[in-house]
Amino acid sequence: MYKRQTDNSIIVEKDGRKGLVDSTGKKVIDTEYKDIKALGTDYKLGYIVIDEDNNYGVVDCNNQKVLATKYKDIKQMTDDGKYIVKEKDNWELVNKDGTAQENKALEDARDVTGIKLGNIIIENDKNKLGVINQDGEEIVSTDYDSIAFAFTDTFIVEEKGKFGLVNAENKMVIDPIYESMSYVESADLIEASEDGITSNLINNSLETKLSGIVSEINTSKSYIKIRVNDQDKYYNFRFEEQSEKDINTSNTLFLTKQAGKYGFVDKNDKEVVECIYDDAKAQNAYGYAAVQKDGKWGVIDQTGKVVVEPTYDLSDSMQIDFIGEWHLGNVDSNATYYTK
Repeated sequence: MYKRQTDNSIIVEKDGRKGLVDSTGKKVIDTEYKDIKALGTDYKLGYIVIDEDNNYGVVDCNNQKVLATKYKDIKQMTDDGKYIVKEKDNWELVNKDGTAQENKALEDARDVTGIKLGNIIIENDKNKLGVINQDGEEIVSTDYDSIAFAFTDTFIVEEKGKFGLVNAENKMVIDPIYESMSYVESADLIEASEDGITSNLINNSLETKLSGIVSEINTSKSYIKIRVNDQDKYYNFRFEEQSEKDINTSNTLFLTKQAGKYGFVDKNDKEVVECIYDDAKAQNAYGYAAVQKDGKWGVIDQTGKVVVEPTYDLSDSMQIDFIGEWHLGNVDSNATYYTK
């Protein structure tokens, strides 16, 4: 039995005990532990190991013990190589040799939920969260229902079910008015929505750069797809508008609009589908494009041929997409499915 643990290692199991091998099958950690967790995405950071008595320790990538398996819990490493551990009933900040660094605020915390750039998100005994630094100094007061890291020295906070942004001076810099708010680290932007449908995209200067219905933030190709004024538009992560052809270089069809109607052209701007549709979606990864006429949706293929005439009423759907004759059903928290 095996499963990937990081990009460089695989968990293996023998006689109910777990260990690690690298991608060549070479042993990294002996099969002697109840469980193994990565400290990060790279094997060089080492691993948290848990023995049969539920004691936690740390082992490096050379199978050498860094911290003895004697702790009740261990969180990830800080950026300067310290560990946050729970010994007896208190959290501590310890060095690789196991010596503790005094941090009264950390010792008094009930839980630790995040570590980044020397800042530590803690939870108190009233289920409220705040942020401290490695010296125990308060960065954000423990007044919030949830906290997540955002831009450098800024934090997404939840207050009475609404989300806003607090800086490292404990000042609210974006009021908690949003129903949802998340930080997209690879794009260095925040997506925030007041109604669960339309989003504001906010840059690291806390400026709202775009507003609309976000359908995709593609971190591999570094673009944003957003519907603004009933049109799908593309932007790079500098919020510079891009053409669909620049983004989807393998597509055969590209949206065009004339006299308020939608159609499709090829990459040379030659008309493939006449502008007869009231609405349309860009060609998806499977080669299909949704088209709407008289309030009903259908689909065309990559050549512009009609696969399904506009017959589906999808007015209750948050997202319109087709794979052949199958259209995207109402997406729930458990699954994405297609139906017809």
